Amino acid sequence: MRERRRNLADQSGNVTIIFSLALVAMLGAAGAAIDYARMVQQRTSFTAAADSAVLAAMTAAVAAEKNGKGGIAVLAKQAALDAWNSNLSRDEIAMATSPKIRIKHAGSAWTAHLQFEEDYPTTFMSILGLTSMRVAGSAEASSTIEKAKEYWDFNVAVDDSSSMGIGATQADMDSLIANPAIKCAFACHVADYASGGTDSASIARAAGIKLRIDVVDEAVDSMVSELVAVSQGNNIRAALWGLNVTANPLVPVTAKLADVRDHSIELYRTPQSIGNSNYRAAIGRLETEIGKAGDGKSPVNPKKALFIVTDGIHDSQFKESNSVVDQTDHHIGPMDPAFCGQIKANGVILGVLYIDYITPAGYESAIDPFKSDVLPSLKACASDGMFFNATTPDGIAAAMKDMLAAAFGSGQIRLTN
Repeated sequence: MRERRRNLADQSGNVTIIFSLALVAMLGAAGAAIDYARMVQQRTSFTAAADSAVLAAMTAAVAAEKNGKGGIAVLAKQAALDAWNSNLSRDEIAMATSPKIRIKHAGSAWTAHLQFEEDYPTTFMSILGLTSMRVAGSAEASSTIEKAKEYWDFNVAVDDSSSMGIGATQADMDSLIANPAIKCAFACHVADYASGGTDSASIARAAGIKLRIDVVDEAVDSMVSELVAVSQGNNIRAALWGLNVTANPLVPVTAKLADVRDHSIELYRTPQSIGNSNYRAAIGRLETEIGKAGDGKSPVNPKKALFIVTDGIHDSQFKESNSVVDQTDHHIGPMDPAFCGQIKANGVILGVLYIDYITPAGYESAIDPFKSDVLPSLKACASDGMFFNATTPDGIAAAMKDMLAAAFGSGQIRLTN
């Protein structure tokens, strides 16, 4: 009888142990379900926030692109982060680490990619030794921005007067002066071509000396290459002019942009030492030839821009309203901004790149009386935001591209990096 009571007691103890173990398993399973459900809820909230974030990024990118804004990737990333934080705040869920957001641009397409990943501590599953659960996911959105095609005519008028024959750098000027066939900082002397003579510009180039006109030519080539990159089926045309006693067409307006890019700009050659920069006559012809700008919606009604690259010194054989210093064959002065008024009134975007005039030794009395007026006069000639100033070769090249970007800023085309 006693033996039977001992067996019953042993069986009762086993039941207690089994029940305890079963209870732990049941609590663990129930806890796991609760922890898992919480993780699913968090993942759902994160996924919804991620979707909202990448869509917000694309909305911001499209709006910025259409408005011609810069820094689009930064704007889009901030829009994504703002949307992410707003969604999580509404769901009262916090994340210790920020999501990884990448904004990419390829052609006309923008893409936003967001990735999130976080380890969250468990409550009940820790009983079973699982102390955390990972919540991770990603979202991506893209948008192709179709821009309406705009039609443009670009006219580039390069000052090719004698003063643009100066050496491109001080070293080039020194080389011109040291050259026994030139002996001047300006390679602007013509020759008796009928007798087989060679002008000083040709001598300088043969000696490997670069002139300012060469630097400007290279800058124009680089700028036209930018036009080639953004053109859409011949929607951009260009023309090249030499600015001297008038405006001479070097390359008539054409959709073959390579013709403008590949043209070699030479100094304007005069038969004798007379003035060869007449802004009134040159700009008057440009005004007539360019005409009025259109809305850019069709090839027959293009938007128009005129870029003038000059050292700002008017030097005419004949006296003009802007003459300050009058000599026999040289009536010299700054640009009169009034010459530019009608071009701007015609809706043409007028850009001016001023390349500082360097006064040759011995000519100070002819230039100093008005030299301080050159820059403000050229600035007043330009459209708002379209005046640029540069002297060095690198500065001139950069200014030409900046001028182009500024002109396009009034339209819907934006130059890409």
